[in-house]
Parts: sequence; C-alpha cells; structure tokens
Amino acid sequence: MSKVTLRCAIYTRKSTEEGLEQEFNSLDAQRESCAADVMSQAGQGWKEIRTRYDDGGISGGTMDRPALQDLLQDIKAGKVDVVVVYKIDRLTRSLMDFAKIVEVFDAYKVSFVSVTQQFNTLSSMGRLTLNVLLSFAQFEREVTAERIRDKIAASKRKGMWMGGAVPLGFVAKDKKLTINPVEAETVRKIFSLYLDLGSVQRMKEHLDQAGDFTKRRVRKDGTATGGKPFTRGRLYWLLSNPVYAGLVSHKGAITDGQHDAIIDRGTWDTTQAMLAGRAPFERQPIVERGAPPKDQNGSASILAGLLYDETGDRLSPSHAIKKGIRYRYYISQRLMQARRKDASGWRLPAQPLEVLVVAELASLLDDYRKLQRMIGTEKPTIQEVESMTAKTKLLRDSLLDRSSLGIKADIRSLVARITLEPGKLTLAIDRKNLAAALGVKLNDSYFSNEHHLHEVVFALRRRGVEAKLVLGAAEARATLVDPILVDAISQGHNWVKQLSTGLAKSAAEIAAGAEIDDGEVTRVLPLAFLAPDIVEAILAGRQPVTLTARYLKRLKPIPASWSEQRRVLGFGAAHPR
Repeated sequence: MSKVTLRCAIYTRKSTEEGLEQEFNSLDAQRESCAADVMSQAGQGWKEIRTRYDDGGISGGTMDRPALQDLLQDIKAGKVDVVVVYKIDRLTRSLMDFAKIVEVFDAYKVSFVSVTQQFNTLSSMGRLTLNVLLSFAQFEREVTAERIRDKIAASKRKGMWMGGAVPLGFVAKDKKLTINPVEAETVRKIFSLYLDLGSVQRMKEHLDQAGDFTKRRVRKDGTATGGKPFTRGRLYWLLSNPVYAGLVSHKGAITDGQHDAIIDRGTWDTTQAMLAGRAPFERQPIVERGAPPKDQNGSASILAGLLYDETGDRLSPSHAIKKGIRYRYYISQRLMQARRKDASGWRLPAQPLEVLVVAELASLLDDYRKLQRMIGTEKPTIQEVESMTAKTKLLRDSLLDRSSLGIKADIRSLVARITLEPGKLTLAIDRKNLAAALGVKLNDSYFSNEHHLHEVVFALRRRGVEAKLVLGAAEARATLVDPILVDAISQGHNWVKQLSTGLAKSAAEIAAGAEIDDGEVTRVLPLAFLAPDIVEAILAGRQPVTLTARYLKRLKPIPASWSEQRRVLGFGAAHPR
C-alpha cells in the first residue's frame, strides 16, 4: 500500500519589526523548529512545501495579514494538508478569528499542529484545549492593551507628549515637543487673525492669499503629505488644540504640558470663548433614501427658509447620524442654540414634512374651483380653462416628481411662508405667482391681500422613537409611502423567487450572497406572503402609521390567513381601500 503524502505549510509571525533585519531572526527560528517537527514525521508521509508564509511586524489581533491570507487561499485551492506553527498564538490571538480559521481548516480537511503544544484540530480534545489556550492568549492581549492605555493616561496626566502626528509649530525631539520657530509664527498668525476677524472663513481667505499651508510631513517610505491650503475643519481643530497653550488634553481633562507654549494663556482663553460663542449650529443636510435631490446650491431641504413657528422663530434644516444612517430634521432656531433637551421648540422629521407639504399643494392644484377662488378668475373662456388645466397638470406633475431638481423652485414660487402651530399647519400661497404659473391674469380688485392662507390640521404621533406627522382627520391619508417598508417587501419577493427558481438553495446561501445575517433573511421572507390588497395599500401609502418594516420583521408569526393579516395589521376585515 502506497504511503499518503501530507503537504505541510509552515506559518510564522512576529508582532513587531524589531530584529527582522537580522540575518537569522525570530521568523527563521520559528520556521526551523517547525521544519524539524515536519522532518520527524516523515515516516508518516509529512512533507514541507516550499512556499513561505511569513508575517513580520503584524499583530495577531487582525486577520488582515498578507501571508495568512495567502495561506488560506492555498488551502482553498487544495495545496495544503497540514498547517504547522511554532505556537498557537502565532496563528491568531483572537478567539473569534480562530473560529473562522478553523472553519476553513475543517471545510477543506486540513489539520492544524502546534510544535510546542502538540495539538491537532481533528480531535475533539485537541479542539477543546486549543480554545482554552487561545482564550488565555486573547486575555493576555487585552490585559496588555489595558496596561498600555493606563500608561498613556498616566503619562498625559504628567504633561508628557505620547506620540502621534506632530502638530504644526512643533518638532519631535527625544520624544518631546520643541518649538519650530518658522511654523510657530504661522500658528501665532492664525490665532491673531481669528481674534481680529472673528471668522474662520475670512481667516482662511487671508491665509490662502498669503500662501500659508499646512504642515508638510515625510513618511518613512519617502512619500510626503501636507503642504496644502488650510481647510475650515483643520483651522477649527488648530484653534481648539490646547497643545499651543502649553497644555495636554486626554479624554476631556486638560493638564499643564512639559513643552513650551506658542501662544499665551490669555490668547488661548479668549479664542475658546469666541469659538464657543460662534459654534456652527446648522449643518449641511444630507439626503436620506427617498429624499429629493440636491439643487444647484447643494441643499436637499426643499422647505429651508420657509418654515416658521407660531412665535416667528425660523426652523432650520439639521441632521443626526445613528448607526451609519442619516436622519434629516427641521429644528427651531432657539432649540438648536439652546442645545438642551428640556428646551422648547419644534423638531420635525424632514422627509415626511416635505412630502406632506408637496401632497397638499398637489391636492390644491387638483381642485379647480378652489384655484379659481384663490386667483379670482371670473367666467373664464373655454380656451382659458383648457390652458389653465394643462398648465396646472404640468405644475402638479413637477411637484410630485421627486427626482426633479426644480421641485424646490416650484415650492418657493407658490408658497411664501409656512407657519407651524400646535395642531395646525398654515401655507401662505402667493396668489400672484400662482396665477403667473397657471398663465392667467390675477384679479387684483378681488382680494385685500396678496396671500391666500391655506390651513391644514395635523397631529404628531410617536412610532417608536420617531415622530410621525399625520395630516387631516383620516390617518391613512397622511401616512404616504414608506420607502423602507416597500423595499423590505420587494426584497422578500426577490428572495422567494431565488429559492423557487433554484438560484439559491437556502436562506443561509442568500444571506452569504448579500453579506447579511441569516436572521435578517428569515425575517424578511414572510413579507412576500402578505395579502395583495395589503401590499397595494402599502404601495399607495395607505397603511396605518404603526405599520413599519421593523414591526413586520418582529411580528412572529405573520398570519397565513389574509383576513387575519388584515385584522392584526390594522386594516380590519375589509380590504384596505
């Protein structure tokens, strides 16, 4: 019987680059020990393969290692039977990463051997012992990281500089900051300009004209960074950096540093007071899914500048970020400037408010009699009626086309002001502009003022942590289309089609292809079996306010009976028409 040959790949790793330049280094020592062990098993068919898998200067806490990735690729290509390491923590120090690596080993029938610990992952006892040892390796790594963090904190409390990018105005010498006279003059100039001008934007313009640039740095590989005009963000960071006043900051605590100051303490305190008084409250709004496109000015907030509350305070666009998702809002100026949770003011979700205003304007354009009363046209000719009807349709379609860049201009032309009061939204329609848009002549003698005030009753209702706007008496009328819910239902139908046609064999395969959790697939798939009339209502935006994608995913189980679905989901026994 012929002997089976086991191809052995030796993997070595060292966390730091120290000593790697030596002719015989730590990686060579690990390889020599592993090669000797492979040689001792030659009688069992073990044979070392020539490819070297060496990772020098890379931590075991990451999977992003070139040699490790090459090794895993060769395993998947069927080129390796046994992986040999000097010690288990050379492969990885992370228990989670180790589990991923072992899955690859098991899938391709590859054994794992540690020379100094003599373990083989094909045995259950070896697998258990490996997990225990790796847990201690991970514990050691975490304790080491804690010790380093504590050392950094203690050193900064003593005013020591603990490394990192050297700030403009300084050079690092013997692990200490010393002043660079040329760069220090630029720093003093920046602080002086800000105190004189009181504006970072104007200061930036002066610096650009004078040809002042950021600090130029040269990396170890010879590439250079910096030496570019200052950005506003960089200038704000520089003005608020306590290092220039001879201070050191760590987690909000500021202590006296061991380096010399470039500016005096009085200049520093005055600058911080000015920055605090001029902090920017409005941020550029960012479009979330389903929001209108940005116009030529870069703004997606189509109601910006039109919204006011009952006290005359303007509502400005803002946004918040949660778990990587951006949510736009319109917020009262006094609420933004107060920056306190107990301050009074409006904070409304932007997209629903914008959609509802647009829908209300479209509804007005659909009502010919109301338009006639608003403009004051009396006994129009047939030609005037036909022309007005055609232009009304064009204007209405333009408003409802959320992909149109002109939607903001259309709204601003028709609406002079939007006033928010508890329970009421008032649109001040510009009669003159409306008449011009519809191609008819305004009857000036018919009105005592230039604006028609159109009032809409609304309510704010909570849906989880989100505030939902509901206009009018009928809740279904104001719910409108929920793009997240529609996308979830569409995804469910798509995945069911993949399963039925054989494009995917299981939910796990779908999850792997979409790079999401298996549970998300199992939560979305049932949405494909909602009653057709329920789906039709959701597509038209007639679902109850509480019916969201999150609610449906958490509903276990979704009833199979369509009539039961209507009852549970808030549509009643009848079709949701």
